[in-house]
Amino acid sequence: MQDSKDMRPKVKSDIALDVKQILANQTLLYPFIHFLKAEGAVNVLQFCLTVDDFNRKILNPDLTSEDMGTLQKEAKNIFNTYCAENAVDGINFNTEIVQELKESKISVI
Repeated sequence: MQDSKDMRPKVKSDIALDVKQILANQTLLYPFIHFLKAEGAVNVLQFCLTVDDFNRKILNPDLTSEDMGTLQKEAKNIFNTYCAENAVDGINFNTEIVQELKESKISVI
């Protein structure tokens, strides 16, 4: 359940850009990366891209047991890289979410 302070209204704007649009446009990508570096948030973009790639793989209807084993290892790696307490590229996730991930079968640490 989301904390009420995290629930922000979704505002649709004619000037708003989707991250995928930014990533696909070199003119927009350079200032965006510069902004993320200045904010110390490049790891957030890396996390989003990693999870997006993981989601594409796991939604493949033809996954074999070997593929599932590989994806389970990849999920553990994602957790250890971005969610674990001593993660190199750690993101400040809600502690309850991190605890749920720790307790899940996928993120056995």
